[in-house]
Amino acid sequence: MSNLDPTIQLNANVANPGQFFACCGLLELAYRVYGQAEGWFSDEQFRIACAGDAKTLLAVLIMDPPGQVTNVANGVNVKPLIAPLQFSFDGGATNQLVLDAWMTIKVQKNTVIAAPNPPWNFWSGQQTSFRIWRDLRAALAAQLRNIASDDYQNLFAHPVPLSGRFGFDPDAAWNALDLGFSPNTRPGENRSLRRLLLLLLAVSLPYLQQNVSEAELSAAAVTRRSANQSASTKKYMNEVTKFDSWLGDDGPVALIIKQPLAPVDDEDPVIFPPTYPITTFKGRVHTIRDGDYRVSVELPPDTKADKNQKEQDQKPGYNIDRFTNDTNSCEIDSPQSQSNRIEPRFKKIKGGNLVPQIEIKVGKQTVNLLDAGHRAADAVVRMSSLADKFHGAFLAAKSRNYFELAKYAPTSLVFGVWDSRSTYEKRQRILKAQIRASNVLERSKSAQYTPAVDYIGASAVGEEIEKEEAGTNNLSAEGMKQALSTQTDGGVMLTSGSKLVRTVNVNLASIRELRGATEPQTKALQDYVLGLALVAATSEPDLNLREGCNLRFKGEQSTTLVYRNGDGKQVTMEAVEDFAETAAKAFFEVAGIIFDKKDYRDAIFETSVAEDFLSKSKADRDKISRLGPITAATLKRFEEQGKEPFKPVSEAIKSVKKKLGQGPKRGQPPAKNIEALLDLTNALKAISENATLPNGVQELARELLVLSENHEDSHTAVKEIETKIKAFRKAAKAGSALMASSTASAEAT
Repeated sequence: MSNLDPTIQLNANVANPGQFFACCGLLELAYRVYGQAEGWFSDEQFRIACAGDAKTLLAVLIMDPPGQVTNVANGVNVKPLIAPLQFSFDGGATNQLVLDAWMTIKVQKNTVIAAPNPPWNFWSGQQTSFRIWRDLRAALAAQLRNIASDDYQNLFAHPVPLSGRFGFDPDAAWNALDLGFSPNTRPGENRSLRRLLLLLLAVSLPYLQQNVSEAELSAAAVTRRSANQSASTKKYMNEVTKFDSWLGDDGPVALIIKQPLAPVDDEDPVIFPPTYPITTFKGRVHTIRDGDYRVSVELPPDTKADKNQKEQDQKPGYNIDRFTNDTNSCEIDSPQSQSNRIEPRFKKIKGGNLVPQIEIKVGKQTVNLLDAGHRAADAVVRMSSLADKFHGAFLAAKSRNYFELAKYAPTSLVFGVWDSRSTYEKRQRILKAQIRASNVLERSKSAQYTPAVDYIGASAVGEEIEKEEAGTNNLSAEGMKQALSTQTDGGVMLTSGSKLVRTVNVNLASIRELRGATEPQTKALQDYVLGLALVAATSEPDLNLREGCNLRFKGEQSTTLVYRNGDGKQVTMEAVEDFAETAAKAFFEVAGIIFDKKDYRDAIFETSVAEDFLSKSKADRDKISRLGPITAATLKRFEEQGKEPFKPVSEAIKSVKKKLGQGPKRGQPPAKNIEALLDLTNALKAISENATLPNGVQELARELLVLSENHEDSHTAVKEIETKIKAFRKAAKAGSALMASSTASAEAT
């Protein structure tokens, strides 16, 4: 219970779910209107400490009607039946609240759509979210005019029966008990529904979606949550607000962390960078002639074409950039390597609860997605039982909706991902870490190997057995002969002018570019990815990089917020993991996923699908990858579309005919119902955009798509589409028969 003085007090039964969540909605409303609010249950009352009273707060609730959101991010249309409601509590100056619990964004037949979100879309027919709110708002406005100021604490006890069916009124509907909105049925209680109760329940729907337990319903205190209903929310509010401000339009564009490093042995400052197959450059010879004199000059390589990339001509070497002022910069650990070191730590940070743990059984092994080199686009995922989910997430990302991808692989957004074999969606790294050393001196080393026995001298092996094979001695290859290695890469030595630094760059501008399908999704997504990026940036790095490269921290690190204009700002990083956990819970709450059930630990690698896919030609594999996820269904569709490319259209036509019903009788005007043809339109659009099909198929699909989207008589349009497809099939069949006949004649000849 809070020690604050309440400005709002309502008599409420905490054991009544409807009243409990209506109180949550009232608290949410108070926070939206006044900026600060705290609520709690005490002495059979719900109390709120805020800057206003109940009468003023409810007047704001009914001041302006909400707006219908019929188009969400990336141009996805929403039917009025499930349209989110957008509220402004300041006369329209800003958008303070969006209610969208009854709608969800999903991928259906490779198309991103807005769909009902059961069980929260508990109305149908001619009702819409806007109409329901409009009538409830009007009833509450009338009710409040008749309530004295000193009687506001009894608001839940004032029923106003309404005519008509809302789909959840216990006096007019049959499903109220299923929805949990009916009042208690204890003796003496009025059965009429409270209008205020329903409006505040709508505001609290995000809370209802959390699968709140009975124990939580009877809790003695409720605090306004920034992301989740935890007892420690208030402790982290300052940190949440602090990090939230980083994503504002005028906020910083990057967080830069500099960590000075040194070898563990100061007296032996030699470290070994990673080696790469270094290509050589073909030199160019320029000859100058002057009478009897001729001078040949070898010039440096000119363009990329001068590279000699033959494997036999490559040799191991370090990645060292050399500059004209006699300085250099040597790569000690690359961004790719650093990402691969950091990402698997999310299996253990906060008990592995910050991100979904996706485990795929591959033969006798189990692979965690956090260990997969290509992350969400890795082959182990693309050919697994989760292939359809990830393919759908990449399709949504291609439409600039990254919310779906974050539901399965949020670290793919943090460390970067490229679906280079299917959707071609590529997302830059948000976090880039690397270790480089400046002004180093290259060292070389030599080594000699002496076998345990002189096998030929000891007559253990005959001299005739020794021979050269492709430039390699067979005894030497098996470690049975002395071998000498000279002047090979021996590491780099740090000097007094060297700097060895680990740099971590968190691209905050890139986080601000992330979008979901709705504003709440966008906010939750950005906070979640920011939390993960900050955890990754501040986690203890692995500095035992490889043999001969064991490092330690030396000196103070700097942590700087960088702005687009002006100087940077030094900051301290505290409670980062707590912020990330709070943001993670808020994200999955918005996603409608129970936080403890976000993992996929029983996925399997589909061996039969992989073998079928890999047995096909490269050209066919490319077509299948563009067609959809690598699943048995996609492989089957690939085989079928070669025989019958318009089969999905024919199936859609059957469905459309049922929706349209009988055509108008003679003398009646034609019926135009574009919405009824939606499945047909989507099927034609998919074929017209399918690069795996012959051009003739795509051209016809484009022609029919125009007819499906633009016509005045839906019955005639469907019939014309069906007729043209039949003609196409007939022509294709005749062409196949002619080709078969020609082949047979040629063979006979």
